[in-house]
Amino acid sequence: TSQRRGIILGVFMGLIVYVVLFLPFALLAAPNAIVEILGRIVMDASEERIEFLVKNLILPGFLAGSLLIHLIYGLVVGLVAGYGLGRD
Repeated sequence: TSQRRGIILGVFMGLIVYVVLFLPFALLAAPNAIVEILGRIVMDASEERIEFLVKNLILPGFLAGSLLIHLIYGLVVGLVAGYGLGRD
């Protein structure tokens, strides 16, 4: 059906947008920004400790959560588009 095809394509496009647009930005810019923000908030921790926390705890959760949000967004957009296409 149009809805099923819309959902499949929407989820696929959500994954493509995550891999092509979001992931390069997140891996290049986000770690440095997070380290800088945490450095201002937590004055007692060394920069090496903050970088370790960002790379091993914060960034993986950030990337996993963002993947989930992209897939859900693609699913919703695909569902709405499939519903609209099926109303001929």
